Amino acid sequence: MTTDVETVDDADDQGWSVSGIDNSAVVRTVYGVIGFSGMAGNALVCFVLIRVPSLRTRTSQFIINLAIADFLTSFWLIPFHMFPRAPPLTKGLSGELMCRLYISKYILWVSAVMSIYFLVAVTLERYVAVVHPLKYKRVFTTKFTLLVSACCWLIGILSPIFFFFIYDVRDGVCVFLPYPSRAHQMVFQLV
Repeated sequence: MTTDVETVDDADDQGWSVSGIDNSAVVRTVYGVIGFSGMAGNALVCFVLIRVPSLRTRTSQFIINLAIADFLTSFWLIPFHMFPRAPPLTKGLSGELMCRLYISKYILWVSAVMSIYFLVAVTLERYVAVVHPLKYKRVFTTKFTLLVSACCWLIGILSPIFFFFIYDVRDGVCVFLPYPSRAHQMVFQLV
């Protein structure tokens, strides 16, 4: 008898890896160095941009948000790639959240997508400032900057929501729901 689900342990112990290379000490060390240096560098960017009043501009507001998103991405690299085995699931809501947030890598995807959106926001802000300098002060007001930042955070959280629904807890084990699952059907009904 075949099943239509794969447990996370059976499918791929290393997460989204192509081969077992993610398990090597060299690759884990590189992920650790990237994660810790990313966290340190982005924390330093936030510290400097917040502490130095002369650096507070519209661009720096977007760069601070970008640094926060990059900090979170660097932070989540460490547990996902240095310790690929998730702790055992507990019963109840905490097990569901562990499966859907951690094992599905939803939170890593959220931080990566937010980083991309803030990079686009910085690019567009700089484009308007350079190409249309007379419109810049009229368009990039404090309200508009806050609105764009809030939209980047919201869209960053909602864009990878699919990962939240393609994993489920069955018999105390987190399982990947391959196509076609109820999550896939829900997404295609919305489209």
